[in-house]
This record gives sequence, structure tokens and C-alpha cells, in this order.
Amino acid sequence: MVLLVESAGKVLRYHGGMRMRLIGGTLVSKRALGCAVLALTFGVLEGAGQGFRTEVINDPALNMKAYNVVIPADWKYQGTLQAGDSCDDNPTPVIRAYSPDGLSEYRRLPRFDWSWGNAPYAPPQKGDCLPLKNDVPAIEFAKSLAKMQGAKFDGEMPIDAKILQSFKQSVDADNAAIQRQAGQRPFRGDWAAARLEFLNGSFVIEEQLRVAIRCVRTNMPGFSGAAQYFRENCGADVRVLRAPKGKLDALVTRMDTGITGASADPQWNNAYNAARQKVINHIVDENRQRMQAEQAQFAQAQKVRAQQNSEYQTSLQAGYAAHNAQAQQIQGQYADHNGKVMANMDAAHTPASDWVDYALDQQTVSGTDGTVKVSSGYSQVWANSSGQYYLTNNLNTNPNGAMPGEWTQQTQVHGNGKAY
Repeated sequence: MVLLVESAGKVLRYHGGMRMRLIGGTLVSKRALGCAVLALTFGVLEGAGQGFRTEVINDPALNMKAYNVVIPADWKYQGTLQAGDSCDDNPTPVIRAYSPDGLSEYRRLPRFDWSWGNAPYAPPQKGDCLPLKNDVPAIEFAKSLAKMQGAKFDGEMPIDAKILQSFKQSVDADNAAIQRQAGQRPFRGDWAAARLEFLNGSFVIEEQLRVAIRCVRTNMPGFSGAAQYFRENCGADVRVLRAPKGKLDALVTRMDTGITGASADPQWNNAYNAARQKVINHIVDENRQRMQAEQAQFAQAQKVRAQQNSEYQTSLQAGYAAHNAQAQQIQGQYADHNGKVMANMDAAHTPASDWVDYALDQQTVSGTDGTVKVSSGYSQVWANSSGQYYLTNNLNTNPNGAMPGEWTQQTQVHGNGKAY
């Protein structure tokens, strides 16, 4: 007989908008899951060189500089830090810089996130994520964005080897770290650049749409404690470069020299991680206090049950002693007396069996597999034809449709199997 019991302690929790990923028993913050994408969408920053200047993006929550952004010196600039979504709550920088004539442009789009999985207790995906339920190749993602812009797709473009290598190495490094801790390689990535073409008034504009997609698989616990469920999370970072026809390749080369794009300020990165760690510590402390309170309540309940069982055993012993004394006094009427005793014991058998159930912290139910004993800590008992039992205190819970098999609610009976 397998008992499947609702246990909040085995469900991956979501607290205050912050999500953690459980990978092989190791908790990994979602900030660690997406940082490497920046290597492809922004490039490796080495400081502003000749012909470039540095702008900043501030974090209003921490009231400090979050990102340094290097752009051509004579370009206009707009930049902000956008909050994350229900699939990934990490903030994302959003940037727009453009030449004085407005025909050449550099954009960093907000991150595109989506997720899917099969855990019945996971919260549903909200409308702020993409409605995707699978991996998407980076080039196909770029083609979809091209259609949304009404632009013509002119084929793929090569990606600077150093930038591409940096992205690949970051995915491999994260997988190596999780491999050492949990024996898994849950991260994967894809990247591509597309050449597009569209009209801006009377000007033919070429565009490079560069996409980096990073996904991670998270094993999630089932009702029996095993990793029976999963969650997949993907995020796509997109960089856009635009220039009049014939000038795009030169702009791409200029912007991919290793000194353009955005990089997180080290002090902000430390402050942001510290703030998230503070939230994590608060969650851990709350869970620890809750578990201690539950353990204290359980210990007190066990003490009460032990006292009740002792009183019950004393009562039984006193009854047996009185019975023996009475038998010795009325030996001449033994047969009649014995018949009465047997009748009294039969009548007392049902409540006595209930006392035994109570003393052993169990209850008797009847149904799919006949009469069985299960924990008395739950008011609703369900069973399927495979000998599995599901226990819960939620009157509105019905495992049919949520778990495999056909489930039938069991009927509580007396300890000796008689109906109430």
C-alpha cells in the first residue's frame, strides 16, 4: 500500500515574487540562470574608446547605477531598467541609441520569457510571458520578430567569434558547476543573427536582429517526494542594429569591437544579489520557524495520546480485575455469568476497536481494497485500483484528473470494520 499525502514542505514555493529553481536538490536563483545571455546581446565591455561615450542606467529601487552603456559618441540615448515578469522576475535593461539623422540605430529589447511544465501545484503562467510551450530555435525566433515588424528576412548573418565563444563558454561553465553539485546539465542555449530589410519613409533600412536564447530544466518534487515533475524556463535577449542599406555591415563591425553595449555595475550587482539573499534568508527562517512550531505541536499531541492510552489501559485492567473477582464469588453460576460476560464483550468490541484506532493514531476505512488502516490525521481518504491511497484534509480536493488512475473516496468505519 502506497500513501500519497499532501505535504507543503515538498512543494517548491514561490515567495514575494522571487523564484528559486531546485536542480538536483540544489537551489539556484534565477539570476544565475540568465546572466550569460548578456554576453551575446551586449558584447564584452572594456570601457569607452575613441568615438564612443558611456551612459548609465539607474536602479530606482536600490537608488544606484545598475548598468554602464557604451554607444557612439554623437548618438542620442535612452535607457531604463525594466522589471521582470512572472516567468523570470530579474530586471532587464532596455536601451535605444540612434544617430543624429535617426537612420542608424542600436536597440536592446526587453527580455522575452516563457515557461512550461507538468507540476499540478505550480502557479499558472500569467499573460506577461510568451504563450510558448517548447524550445524555439533562435533563427526562428528572429523570423517571427521580423514578421511582427513587417520586415523582409534576407537570411542569416555571422556572429563575431569572440562574442559567440563567450556565450557558449558561459553555458558550459554553468552546466559544469551544476554537474559538480547535482550531477546534472540543465542549461542549454541557442543563438543566431538575421539580416532584415524594411522602408523608413523613402530610405531602405537594413537591420541585424541578433537573438540569444537560454533555457533551463528544473526537476520538481512529486507527492511521494521523488522528482516526478519538471519545469522548463526560456528567455530570449535581442539586440537590434539598423543602418541605411549598404552601411549595416560597417555598423555591426563597429559595434562588435568589444567596447559597445551594456555591462552591470559591480557594486550594483553585489547589492542586488545581497538584497535577493536577504529575501532567501527570510524565507528559510520562516520555514524553519514553521517547522519548529509544527514539531512542537506534534510532540504535544503525542504526549496527550500517550496519556489517553495509559488511562485506557488502566481502565481495561481494572475491568478485568473486577470481572475475575466476580467470577470467583459466583462459581455456582459460572455458565450464566460467562454468557453474560461474552455478551458484554461483544457489545464492547466496537468501541474498544475504535479506542485502539485512536490510541494508535489511525482510522479504519472501507472501500476499494476492503477494510484498511490509515493515518487518522486526514479527513478525506481516496484510493485507486493499484493499491495507492491519497490522504488530505481539503474537502474540495479530488485527485481524479490531477493524478494518474481512477480514484474513489473511501468510507470511514469502526475499528472492527462495522459501519457507523
